[in-house]
Amino acid sequence: MSNNNGFFLHKRYLLILIIVIASVVGLFIIYKKVERDQLIQKNKDQFLLHANLHGGDLIFRKGRSLASQAVLVTDRSTEYSHVGIVVNTNNQFNVIHAVPGESESGIDYLINESINSFVAGTKASKIGVYRCTETSFFELQKIANKAVCLYKDKVEFDNEYDLSSDRKMYCTELIWELYKLIDIDLIDNQFDLLQIPVVGGDFILPGSFIKSTHLTKIYEF
Repeated sequence: MSNNNGFFLHKRYLLILIIVIASVVGLFIIYKKVERDQLIQKNKDQFLLHANLHGGDLIFRKGRSLASQAVLVTDRSTEYSHVGIVVNTNNQFNVIHAVPGESESGIDYLINESINSFVAGTKASKIGVYRCTETSFFELQKIANKAVCLYKDKVEFDNEYDLSSDRKMYCTELIWELYKLIDIDLIDNQFDLLQIPVVGGDFILPGSFIKSTHLTKIYEF
């Protein structure tokens, strides 16, 4: 009988030990998440304060979604999986971009969202801002205004990734088309060639913009 009591006592202590360890690990995970979120918020605040954004700037992010991971696997030349264009409306900086799966209507139209929303930690783990320094402020504003027009026209996301159609666009295609309005080909006609199911032929990956001689990095976190 005493052996049974000892056995159950041992199991009780073991269970308590497991609960204590699990609690400590859980608290540590929560602490690190809070610490990470505070760092992200601090970096975001510094970004909004010091980036000196202009309409027409390109803003890249390393996304957290499955679609973002697929882009990163395909394009190993950069850490970024997505790009949008900065627009300034009534002294409020927003980002217009083409992305699947974020539309509230169920149809993936171009999205116009605040900078804060675009760089939110739930969506992005890294942010970079690039600017075309060979253009005037007025030219940059011209393409930013055109981006607003395309958003209002409800241009849809291009699930077929077809560069021959301008009624539907994916993220890099949108940027490429906008800059062609001011006679700048950001990729200098050097397309990425993909030979994978569904998506094949000429394509524009985020890394093509990062390597572009037309763009200069002005901020990153």
